[in-house]
Amino acid sequence: MKVDLQRLHNLAEAARAKAQSAQQSRTGRSWYKIENKAGEAEASIYVYEMIGDWGVTAQDFVNDLRSVKASAIALHVNCEGGEVFDGLAMYESLVQHPATITGYVDGIAASAASFLVQAADKIVMAPRARMMIHDAHGIVMGNARDMREMATLLDDLSDTIADIYAERSGKSRAEWREAMRAGEGGPDGTWYDAAAAVKAGLADEVRGADGKTTDARAEAPESVQLAEMQEFAASWDAGAFLAAVREVDDPPVPVQIPDGRALLEMFKTP
Repeated sequence: MKVDLQRLHNLAEAARAKAQSAQQSRTGRSWYKIENKAGEAEASIYVYEMIGDWGVTAQDFVNDLRSVKASAIALHVNCEGGEVFDGLAMYESLVQHPATITGYVDGIAASAASFLVQAADKIVMAPRARMMIHDAHGIVMGNARDMREMATLLDDLSDTIADIYAERSGKSRAEWREAMRAGEGGPDGTWYDAAAAVKAGLADEVRGADGKTTDARAEAPESVQLAEMQEFAASWDAGAFLAAVREVDDPPVPVQIPDGRALLEMFKTP
């Protein structure tokens, strides 16, 4: 059988070109990009895809981040999450970067993306954005020992993630693990809208419709609300309230107060 060497060469070249095109498509996708234009003080990073092999990998992200020399970074996130270890590596690379980072949750920062964005010095939520946290997930195939080892690993990873939330919010690891496990027996995790994320300490500001940001905690600090509630509770008299309600429902019959002559008549002996 005669081998067509030219045809084999052409097929090999076609395969190589296709692989290069796929690689360029994977690393140059519009939903993941880093813009670091020369002369600009702020670089922009967009994480608009899953974290890990099915989206933006830690290796690609860290390699691109190394090229950022700007003193400020705008980190835009619209991501459903992904692989824990890739997310942790990306988080650490941002923490170690010398730039001042402002994180913007444009749509959703869920799962691994919720702790990735915590690397920012300030986090701004879009008015209709959402954030979701939950315990680490995993898949394992093997015997009972393998299952137990995976359970231990997942608990350890969940503690690590909770520590990231704790460092930002000032709340304890236990409080965050409780929020991450919320809904046991059903879908786990806790969802936050923009204002709730700020109140929980996972974000700092909510961007208004006019583009300006507001600090929800400054506008309605919990300490002020608590003081008002305590003041109201201290002045509350349940008995007086019920008496007033009964008086409105069943007003007392007017009583005519007798004058002096009438009183004398009342005390006269028969």
